[in-house]
Amino acid sequence: ISIESRGICWSTSPNPTTEDNKKENAGVGIGVFNDLMTSLAAGNLYYVRAYASNGISTGYGTQVSFTTLPAAPATPAVSSVGYPAGSGKLNVSWPEVHGATVYDVFVHTENTLPDSPTESNLATASCTLTGLIDYQDYYVWIKAKNATGTSSPSSTMVQPVFPGVKVTGLLLASKVALEP
Repeated sequence: ISIESRGICWSTSPNPTTEDNKKENAGVGIGVFNDLMTSLAAGNLYYVRAYASNGISTGYGTQVSFTTLPAAPATPAVSSVGYPAGSGKLNVSWPEVHGATVYDVFVHTENTLPDSPTESNLATASCTLTGLIDYQDYYVWIKAKNATGTSSPSSTMVQPVFPGVKVTGLLLASKVALEP
């Protein structure tokens, strides 16, 4: 009996079959072939295996698995930390990304992503950046990471933020004692 169809099948559950997602290869018969999986969701664990069918039954190859890269995080929320403890500090937070295990935070005084993160391998979706210059504008980006690799960066904020609180006015109250 000859092979009538062959290809790969995949799922987010173990032991995928041709009833799940599949990509039929153009060739028939025995031999090596390659197929491309498309429309995979970011940050998911997938199981995949080859199959071959003779029209009566279908046989499957050894299952392998992989995790796709996480999606780029959403634009972070960034705010200055109030005085007196907030000098040189910014609070940064962002929604958790499906499939991410850690995050890198990038900070720069210009709207260009720096080569190296300011904070790396954070296990939570928030942090407080320290050691910044008060009243200096900063831009912030986030990248999500998992065992497969690193996502694209988040978008930066529309407006830069700065640590510290600028004083725009001062009101003095005084008491004057009059002597008789």
